[in-house]
Amino acid sequence: MDTKAIGHFIAELRKEHGMTQESLGKKLGVSNKTVSRWENGNYMPDISLLLPLSKELNVSANELLSGKRLDADEFPTEAEHHLILSFELIKYLQTRKKQYNFLEGAGTGILLSALYHPDATKKIVIILISLIFICCGWIIRYAAEKQIYRL
Repeated sequence: MDTKAIGHFIAELRKEHGMTQESLGKKLGVSNKTVSRWENGNYMPDISLLLPLSKELNVSANELLSGKRLDADEFPTEAEHHLILSFELIKYLQTRKKQYNFLEGAGTGILLSALYHPDATKKIVIILISLIFICCGWIIRYAAEKQIYRL
């Protein structure tokens, strides 16, 4: 999905309907800054807002995700394309979730076992290793969430 094209399309439709970013935001329950971020292509609207946004702008959700008005011939192709993208995103997120859950869980387990180690030097090393695991899990989680909000 081209977030810049979608953002430009949202701005164009909003202006066609004579709405300000603030008035559109109020109708959808978001701030004018959120609408601005959509229009700049920095963020995508939350999935729960796609239908209300498309109704406010008098276009289909498929057209909104395409970033342009679609004729009857383009509509099925674009819908299929968006469906495939959604499944790819779900697969990506499931993989990432397994990775960060493993790292955070392993790090926590190692950390807990280190607390009972009798040798103080080894305990410190084990604690550092566990913290590295946990931090790597957090980094992967952050990257996955950043990817979600970018889409």
